[in-house]
Amino acid sequence: MKIIVIDNFLSEKSCDEIIYHSTHKKFQLEGSGQKISNVIITESHPDLIEKHIETANSHFIKKFRLDWCQLVKWDSGTGMGYHYDTGKPDTQLASILYLNSDFEGGSTVFLDGTVVAPVKGRVVFFDGMYHKHAVDIITNGTRYVIAGWYNNEKSDNSFS
Repeated sequence: MKIIVIDNFLSEKSCDEIIYHSTHKKFQLEGSGQKISNVIITESHPDLIEKHIETANSHFIKKFRLDWCQLVKWDSGTGMGYHYDTGKPDTQLASILYLNSDFEGGSTVFLDGTVVAPVKGRVVFFDGMYHKHAVDIITNGTRYVIAGWYNNEKSDNSFS
């Protein structure tokens, strides 16, 4: 299964708007590791969900549906060791959309040696149950991402 990296998936303005919405509205992110699920993303940028699905389906043979997503805030000193995305048994694809890059550290590192640097507006798609991956420790600043998990479009468990 391949790893797909797409730059400029989301404009810098849209990235800024999502971060602003998440830190200044009723869904405020306060502590490190705080997560906001589908609601804030669909309220602030409803077309973003469809763009994720269309992009995933244009790069892979299987057809996918976005099952769930989260906006995640990572403060300085946080990271995540190597892991598989095993949250649901029917998860077949994952994505990480970087909303900012004004921090240090925070790269997505795959066990095969692939390193995806966090660049504002960049998205990476991969099979999270096949590719063991980690998040390098954020050494300075705050990292914001939208993490998404997809299942086969024939599954009945999707919110899209």
